[in-house]
Amino acid sequence: MRLGDDSINWVESIKYLGVNIVGGKKLSFDIQALRRSFCAAFNNICSSTKTLEEVVQLTLHAFNEFMFAIADICCWGCFI
Repeated sequence: MRLGDDSINWVESIKYLGVNIVGGKKLSFDIQALRRSFCAAFNNICSSTKTLEEVVQLTLHAFNEFMFAIADICCWGCFI
């Protein structure tokens, strides 16, 4: 694609606010990188806990936060 004399590179996805927006006929999001980052951080936190009760509490809290973040991103994307 060209704009005047300049060539514009075409990309299949772009990262915006931590989420990859994938090009195509329909708007879609790729959250795999976000999921990997979340899991890496969560595993790091869990490895520093001392009891099973702490792990369970952290798991429930982190799961809720992650799901709310995903729901928020999806709802925000519906209004674009």
